[in-house]
Amino acid sequence: MAQAALIHGDIDFYPEYTGTAMASVVKGDLSGSANKIYDDVKQFYEQKFQLTWLKPSNINNGYAMLVKPELAEKYKLAILTDLSAISKELIFGAEAGYSDRTDGLPALKRVYRIVFKEFKNSLVLISGIAHFLATTSI
Repeated sequence: MAQAALIHGDIDFYPEYTGTAMASVVKGDLSGSANKIYDDVKQFYEQKFQLTWLKPSNINNGYAMLVKPELAEKYKLAILTDLSAISKELIFGAEAGYSDRTDGLPALKRVYRIVFKEFKNSLVLISGIAHFLATTSI
């Protein structure tokens, strides 16, 4: 659901496990190296969804951040360090527990000095998207 919220413009960033994306979305081979899985997932998301994967974090290298390519290009975002100067302008979305996890928002603040303007948890996003889909002709 965070992916839909990003595409819809409700959030600017969200974290995703590369293995989860490979298994659930790409439906590809998980037997490769972490770098191979990341590269395959990144290429798939760019082609299918026009979303950009930043490099995995040093906090938890299974997570990578997704962002729309326009935002990545505008701010020249490639790695998490690039976010520290502009994060206060951005809305971050993730599962509810991410705001308190030691490898979640607290670590982004501590390691990268990233503090987002707003945090939206997935349950709120799901409700908003469900309302949007129920009230919009697509």
